Amino acid sequence: MNNAILDFTTNMFRENFLSSFEKDQVVDHGPWIFDDDLVVLHNGEADKCPSDYVYDHADLGIQIWGLPVEYLNAKRIASKLGKPYKPSRKWSKYACAQVSIDITEAHA
Repeated sequence: MNNAILDFTTNMFRENFLSSFEKDQVVDHGPWIFDDDLVVLHNGEADKCPSDYVYDHADLGIQIWGLPVEYLNAKRIASKLGKPYKPSRKWSKYACAQVSIDITEAHA
């Protein structure tokens, strides 16, 4: 079977991958943008109905530039956007963090 994207429900699709490696690469290395829209992915579970999945958060990598040195770990500022789950501990010109952001709200 080739990779195929199938309609599941309204605005929800199911992807059949050729291998678990391909699936892991796509699911684990997002987020993905398609046609200027955020694509939120979940690993499917055999005992779940499409309506059981909740698409209210997206995990995003962010860079924050122009911070004073004491804020370069980014956790405090990233927590204003969402729930930080992997703040960077490296020193750099900018702070990095991965943040789980509520996508049901507009963000400026």
